[in-house]
Amino acid sequence: MSRHRMARFLARSAIRELEGELASRDKVIKSQDETIVRQANRIAEKSVLELALRDQAFTDSLTGLGNRRLLEDRLGLEEARSRRTGIPFTVIVLDLNGLKRVNDSFGHDVGDQLIISAARGIRQAVREYDTAVRTGGDEFVVILSGAGAREAAGRIMEMRKSMEVKVRVNQTSDLLVDLSVSIGSASSDVDAGSGQALLRIADKRMFAEKSESPDSRK
Repeated sequence: MSRHRMARFLARSAIRELEGELASRDKVIKSQDETIVRQANRIAEKSVLELALRDQAFTDSLTGLGNRRLLEDRLGLEEARSRRTGIPFTVIVLDLNGLKRVNDSFGHDVGDQLIISAARGIRQAVREYDTAVRTGGDEFVVILSGAGAREAAGRIMEMRKSMEVKVRVNQTSDLLVDLSVSIGSASSDVDAGSGQALLRIADKRMFAEKSESPDSRK
């Protein structure tokens, strides 16, 4: 074999060897990429699941509002923020009057619809960064972030209007049932104390108003 032909043969052999190495590397890289993608997908799925579980842990299943766990968390945050910045916050306790009478007369399905409608009214009256929760039964709590007693008074008026709900007893009946609401509030710029203390004050004031409501005695 001539020197020239030998050189071409060796060159082709080197090229084939290089192509083989490149193909092998491509397979390894592709396999690694697929592994990374699978791991990333698993991490994303896990994160989505964890977020969903966290949301469920802090959400009331009937109304979609927050629950008592969220309330405790946000009370602590608002208290810490207020102490650090001096910006006030307000705690509002709301309780539907006469829900037991509705449940006894028309059933819990109608009562649940009233609770859902009341929750919808609360959402309409609060801002996106406020906290609204259902603590159980017919009682709700709202935390107005950055709002003192004066601003809270206007929000409370809006809540009373938005929570004037009426629900039809059933689809074939024209009979409507409605409920009033009792409200108590406490603001950090007027009422001294921790977030939990403001909650107790607001709850006490709510019950004082409730005792004067004719609907609560029915």
